[in-house]
Amino acid sequence: MDEQPALVAAAEGLGLAADGSETGSKERLKALLNRKARVTTTDGRVFVGFFVCLDNSGSMILSATEEFPPSGCRCSPLRFTILHRLTHGTVILTWAEMETY
Repeated sequence: MDEQPALVAAAEGLGLAADGSETGSKERLKALLNRKARVTTTDGRVFVGFFVCLDNSGSMILSATEEFPPSGCRCSPLRFTILHRLTHGTVILTWAEMETY
């Protein structure tokens, strides 16, 4: 079976490969499917949604996602609605823009 190195590297970056094996990483990722995830981007925004997958480039895909502004943000009231959040459907967060997960 052909392994996908970017996917495995992304899983290891998420701290999912305890033993360093590719199989272990994939199994741990499968255990996270459809579970709620919280991702902070490098610009301070927070996305909370259900983990759907990592693509081959290591981008994380979340469904039923809400976006919260950075703490201390004086954002436009038109951009962030009730309780300072935006509701999205599916979002793709690239590996480069993720700070914490």
